[in-house]
Amino acid sequence: MGIDVYVPRPISTCGMMSVRSEPARFVVLGGSADDNVCTCKDLVGPNIAERMMFMSRQITKLTAGQNRGRLSPCVCSTLRMVTRVVTQLYDDCLRPSGLRVTQFSILAAVARLGEASLRQLEDELAIDQTTLTRSLTLLERNGVLERASHPDGRIKAMRLTSKGRRALEVAWPLWAQAQGKVLRELGTKAWTDTQRRLTYLFQVAAKKQRLARRRRRAQP
Repeated sequence: MGIDVYVPRPISTCGMMSVRSEPARFVVLGGSADDNVCTCKDLVGPNIAERMMFMSRQITKLTAGQNRGRLSPCVCSTLRMVTRVVTQLYDDCLRPSGLRVTQFSILAAVARLGEASLRQLEDELAIDQTTLTRSLTLLERNGVLERASHPDGRIKAMRLTSKGRRALEVAWPLWAQAQGKVLRELGTKAWTDTQRRLTYLFQVAAKKQRLARRRRRAQP
């Protein structure tokens, strides 16, 4: 099903930029247009507050009552909502090991690298330094990670302790159980396609983030 919405497009008028609304065609998969999409026209308002209020109403409508289970039209909100639910599923399966899936991911990365610096783990797991440092401090306090010597004394490196290796041995089959549940519901082929699309989204977002950081550093 196709719907016509009006998308503001910049046009040049005697060297000055103005905006003209031109029709664009959007395709809706399943259901009616109103049920599935938040159109560009809907987001046009006199101020940011009004547009944000509209988005909030859309999110509430799509996640409550008879629409419960549908996701937000916002890419970021949708990804965060899915992540929270899937994280809880993995955490439930991993509970007998005493690890959360975020902690399991860190320990698995350290095990794979042998010894890992803070920068290596940031790159490997795409975690910001503050969150990673907090998680590493907790894991070190729990005795599953320990400091590793590094030629450059300024670099903080971590490695698994014997307790950490035992925790991973317990956690691996529990993680596999959670992974199996998700793949059985989703299907291996569907997950492969989803993973490909998410990989592309990740690469685009990461590239833009790196460029933004470089611009900020270049500013006087």
